[in-house]
Amino acid sequence: MLDLHYGSGHEGVFENCSSLKYVNLPENLEVIGDESFQGCQALEKIKLPKKCSYISSNMFSGCSNLENVDISNVEGDDYIIIHDNAFKDCLKFKGLDFNSFGKGVTSISIGKNAFENTAITDFYITDKVRCIYPNAFKGCSLSNIYYEQLDKCVFEDECFSNLSSDITCLKFFLNTDTSSYHLLQDSMFSDIDVELIVSENVHSICGGDKYIFSDFSKLKKLTLPKNDGLEIGFGAFRNTNLTSLEFKGPVVLKDKAFEGTPITKLCISNSNVTIGSNALNFKVYEDDSAEDKVKLPPLELTINANPNENWLKNAGIRKDINLIIGSETSEILPKSFKSCTNLKSIDFSNATGLQKIGESAFEQIQLDSIILPENLKILGKGAFRNCSKLTSIDLPNGLTEIGDECFKNDNNLALINIVESITSIGASAFNNCASLSSLNLSNATSLLSIGASAFENSALVSTDSEPFIISDSVTEIGNSCFKNCSSLTKINLSEGLLGIGESCFENCSALNSILIPSKVKSIGKNAFYNCLGLTQLNLSRASSLEVIGESSFENTQVSVLTLPESMKTISKYAFENTLISDIIIPANVEIVSQFAFYGVPLNSITIKSSDTILESGAFSPKETYTNIVALKFEESILSAMTDFVVNCYVDIKFGSNVESICDDAFYI
Repeated sequence: MLDLHYGSGHEGVFENCSSLKYVNLPENLEVIGDESFQGCQALEKIKLPKKCSYISSNMFSGCSNLENVDISNVEGDDYIIIHDNAFKDCLKFKGLDFNSFGKGVTSISIGKNAFENTAITDFYITDKVRCIYPNAFKGCSLSNIYYEQLDKCVFEDECFSNLSSDITCLKFFLNTDTSSYHLLQDSMFSDIDVELIVSENVHSICGGDKYIFSDFSKLKKLTLPKNDGLEIGFGAFRNTNLTSLEFKGPVVLKDKAFEGTPITKLCISNSNVTIGSNALNFKVYEDDSAEDKVKLPPLELTINANPNENWLKNAGIRKDINLIIGSETSEILPKSFKSCTNLKSIDFSNATGLQKIGESAFEQIQLDSIILPENLKILGKGAFRNCSKLTSIDLPNGLTEIGDECFKNDNNLALINIVESITSIGASAFNNCASLSSLNLSNATSLLSIGASAFENSALVSTDSEPFIISDSVTEIGNSCFKNCSSLTKINLSEGLLGIGESCFENCSALNSILIPSKVKSIGKNAFYNCLGLTQLNLSRASSLEVIGESSFENTQVSVLTLPESMKTISKYAFENTLISDIIIPANVEIVSQFAFYGVPLNSITIKSSDTILESGAFSPKETYTNIVALKFEESILSAMTDFVVNCYVDIKFGSNVESICDDAFYI
């Protein structure tokens, strides 16, 4: 052990003292010269004096056993310089704790090759570090760098270059918000990749005119925190070489935050994600300038949260997307992937928590088939609307609701299963599905309602031997539900049906027969209008039917009509241009409206009640009718008849219950 009491150091004063293990330096020593302890291979520890303001060149180089340099007393003159090669080849030396410097030390400079071939694996950039020069850590197995302060530090070219060959990736831990210009640049590194790990303390990574990490091609991996909020600035990571990215916590991405990066995997694990214009405009080709462009792999996008409505609208993703829905996603919010035409697949196999797909969530995507997850309950309005390439979709057991316009205009959709659990099919749900020819509703035993225009303009096909069957649980069929389904030949309506909506089967030109169930109270306006093939209308079981709406059976081929005793109202044009030859108006009918049987070639009309109002032209042919119509009244005529029968000859008969005929009963 050497104990010095006086003097100042000179160059090489203890150089190559190979047996020197310990040295006590005097407190008043101010200068320790270059190479002072160079080659002291046995030196294990040393304590630097109070006024030592710099560690000179090669001061400890070659001290292969040096482990501890005590700097706790060093106060210096504000600025500490660790000169070139100061600790070179100190094979056991693990570095200095810069926070251990005494009071007054505010700035530290690290020279060229200062820590070359030392045992340093972790390095902390504190608020005191001002400059790091080239090859400062050459040959070191440096694997972790911790940023505690960034604003004041200058990184020279190659400052982290030429590390030990066993280091292929250098991890940078960011522990503070950033505001520096071009913090990391390729010129600082030689042949290693960089991983940036952002701590929970960080809430802002600047961008804008400061381009904090942009164009840093060495950056291959980024780990973001799960904290209470992070903002990533304009262009902050633009043109880096990141290939994967996960947002664990709330995040705001400013415009172009990750533009030009070759991301192939993106995971959204938090619902509070705000994405600026082109923030996710990832690189599509290996080299955009190449004549023969080579496309990068598609983006694997995993959603494990409920991102905000319309969150991808301006994100700028141009790559093909393979979407994976994770177990933590309970709802895909409205318009999440609307018009995402580069969406190539959706994997719901892990989406065990998904309950709802919101309005227009996948509208206008270009997939040809989809298998939905088992726990899904609700498909929202327009969820898969205008998906022109969609040919099949597999609905899960447990689904309860198909929303309005859910599959509207999916003109190639040909295969879909309606499961037992479905309770409602919304308005226009399958409207304009021009390829949908087969659909089985007979097993949908929970189905209560089918909305307006649900199957309008679809290609549904049925035959006499294989009728289209609506489950007996259905109580409501909306207006225009099967309008223009020109290939429906036979349909079996639900026994629980309470009413048939307006234009429900309008223009179903192939429909040849219909049996109205016992609970139906009303048949809406134009319900079977222009069903040119309809010849059989069976009302024998329609014991609750009260109202037949305007033009309900106009332009059909119905020739036989037996109205139920429950009938109350026959609206105008109800049976216009049909082929009915004989009609009995039941006693409970309150009104036969104007032109109800207009243009019908009737042979006989029987009116059972004198209380029935027969409006003008109710039974009139369109032109003069040469046949004689047998008109029979079953009760006394208490008031004058209107011109309910015109343009034809009438043979009037009276039933046995007729006791009186009022004055002017048939005066015209």
